[in-house]
Amino acid sequence: MRAVLAVNIGYSPRHAASPLGPGSVPPRRGPRTVIIVLGIVAAVSAAASLAVIRAMRQPTAGCRPIALHLTCGDAADGPVTPARVYTGRVFGLRRPAGAAAAGGRLWITNSAGDSVTEIDLRSPEHPVVWTGPRYGFSAPGPIVAAVGGVWVANTLANTVTELNAESGNVMRRITHVPSANSLMLLRNRLWVASGQGNSVRVFDAGTGTLVKNLRRCGFSEPSALAVSHGRIWVANQRSSTVTVIDAVTGAWKATLRPANFGFGQPTAEVASRTRLWVANSARGTITEISTVTSRRVLTIAGGPYHLDFPVALALDGRDLWVADALGDSVTEIDAATGRLVRVLSGRAYHFDHPSAIASYRGRIWVTNADSGSVTELEPGQARRGTAR
Repeated sequence: MRAVLAVNIGYSPRHAASPLGPGSVPPRRGPRTVIIVLGIVAAVSAAASLAVIRAMRQPTAGCRPIALHLTCGDAADGPVTPARVYTGRVFGLRRPAGAAAAGGRLWITNSAGDSVTEIDLRSPEHPVVWTGPRYGFSAPGPIVAAVGGVWVANTLANTVTELNAESGNVMRRITHVPSANSLMLLRNRLWVASGQGNSVRVFDAGTGTLVKNLRRCGFSEPSALAVSHGRIWVANQRSSTVTVIDAVTGAWKATLRPANFGFGQPTAEVASRTRLWVANSARGTITEISTVTSRRVLTIAGGPYHLDFPVALALDGRDLWVADALGDSVTEIDAATGRLVRVLSGRAYHFDHPSAIASYRGRIWVTNADSGSVTELEPGQARRGTAR
């Protein structure tokens, strides 16, 4: 099996329990709504108050904090043109919660439809919707794909369904995975962050056999996974920490804490060879960390970035893409410098409570939970290069 870029999103079991139904992300309009949902997500009133203030604030002009200093400047690039909007009626999308692409195909999990939509990127007009009892989908959320297979986490059934990427046939169903918040493929291993189990479970991707069940590493509702520099970086939503473990042995290496890194209920991660980016939903910030030194490099925040409740991250070439659920926006950031490239928002993009983001060969897809749609961004506008 060839290694592929895996986009990991934080998927909290509290979302599945919300009044909006499985796979939902926090409601976006009005201070009262923000308080209610953040109370569910954080279970602390302080974080809820912080989110309310952030949701109500007006954007500041010109400058934003980077670590301990300020950098000023406007975005250098113009707007990105949306290439296509995949609608729920045509593509069977019902509260999409996760997205992954590989081998010329895009897969989208439909948390309210108990289904997965497959789109052939060469002929997207003819989607296939995988649904029915034999798949065992139950509020499917996180998803990861390779050329040969697709793995779908069923957050209510506590299982992971593996599909054949070519035929869509069910290969196997992995059981006893309590609240799978994030999936990641590394060589021939499937890593699963188990929120309710406060563990990270490692399975043989070819057989579905449990290889390791890591529990004594300080996990506290693990919400996202990323790999870089020979280590696995596990975001813990409840404790607002990141646990670092060895990618081969699973041995604990370090625990990164909010006092030094500014974490606030991290919900998503993405990594390059030497950098890790962590989305802090409660703070409306992105923390960039060197995976070589385990030190904080930058804290990306401030009005120009329009980060209110970042929920999903993706890397594409030289840029970091951030989906913001409260702002109905996507922020593009230069991964090498942390500088703002542009903020995409408005009617042209059809963003409506973005829940996940995926990249593949210069193309970007954003799932919109509230409208049941997916926005594809113009591939020709992607900036070339490679993140560090």
